[in-house]
Amino acid sequence: MLHQNLPEKYEQPFGRVFSTLQIGRLLRTAGIKKSFGLSSLMVFQIIFTLVFEGRNLYRLLQSERGQTLPGKDVIYRFLN
Repeated sequence: MLHQNLPEKYEQPFGRVFSTLQIGRLLRTAGIKKSFGLSSLMVFQIIFTLVFEGRNLYRLLQSERGQTLPGKDVIYRFLN
């Protein structure tokens, strides 16, 4: 399995909240999982952070920070 590191900005703000609420376990229980690449929890955390920052996914992926994030296909498949 490939492990990609997210920038610290996307791990810090909600990391404790997600671990306290056991969001990763809830995603697995709901049947949401990935076979390779970034974990489903990290993809969920990126989407969750975008909402509270008021950011646009397209703009984020076009920025310099977007080079370290998963592509739009990963996000759209997760949302589907």
